[in-house]
Amino acid sequence: MKLTSMKTKIVGLIAIVGIVLGSFVAFYSPHQASSLGTEIMINDTRFIAKLLSENLSLGMQTILFDDGAALNQTLSLLKTKETSEEAAVSNVWVYDNENKLVASLYSGSSQADRTDKSSEFVLTNGDNHIDVSTPLYDSDKNIVGYVDIEFSKAFLQEQASQTTMAALFISILLIGIVIALGLFVGIRMTKPISTLTKIAESVSIGEIDCTIDIQSKDEVGILADSFRRLIEYMKELSNVSEQIAGNNLTVSIEPKSNEDVLGNSFNTMIHNLREMVRQIKDNAEQLSSAA
Repeated sequence: MKLTSMKTKIVGLIAIVGIVLGSFVAFYSPHQASSLGTEIMINDTRFIAKLLSENLSLGMQTILFDDGAALNQTLSLLKTKETSEEAAVSNVWVYDNENKLVASLYSGSSQADRTDKSSEFVLTNGDNHIDVSTPLYDSDKNIVGYVDIEFSKAFLQEQASQTTMAALFISILLIGIVIALGLFVGIRMTKPISTLTKIAESVSIGEIDCTIDIQSKDEVGILADSFRRLIEYMKELSNVSEQIAGNNLTVSIEPKSNEDVLGNSFNTMIHNLREMVRQIKDNAEQLSSAA
């Protein structure tokens, strides 16, 4: 009968798990990464818009005193690139509480006075841009103006893509580590069992000159110790058998327990042989006397 080793089974199981996880990452993760990237992009947009609106609110509250200096300073901090396409924020338009355009990030861009009278946070996910419109509040929660922020979707997608790709890479790396660790543990577990299997096959055909070098404090270690005791016992029986074959009937076996059938049978056999020899000796002496 052809057998399949435990090592093959464990490695095969780990390989199947690896294939399933790999297929999941390969086919499902791109869609999930896209959804995650969009979610990250939207969350980043909301976060940036909130911070920017808070800073612009301070500028709108002091516009009458500094002629918009604080407002322009806040906008100038966003001009970190030569072109708006290379930044997260493509453009910003600031309006007063009457929806009149007060300032913009890039003066060359055209934008009419604000016609949308909504006083709520509005986010529009377009094809190329994400547009945010939100009111500006003072410390008393009064509306002092409005701001329209245009975010570069390409820039945000690139940043989100880098984040999701990093997460995907880490996931693949972790899967690889788990598979490698599983293979290592599987091989380490099956190696001593394979050794004991070979020794058991040798003992089954009477070859007892075996050495077991397995040392562990688990079930495999207990099994190895049991095999050692079995081999030592068989060596003891073999030695007694050789002594008996050499006409030495003074030997005996110490049974390992009351249930030791083989040990008790050996002692019974030795006792019977002694009695038989004694009987033969007595008969020989009687014949000698009669002669």
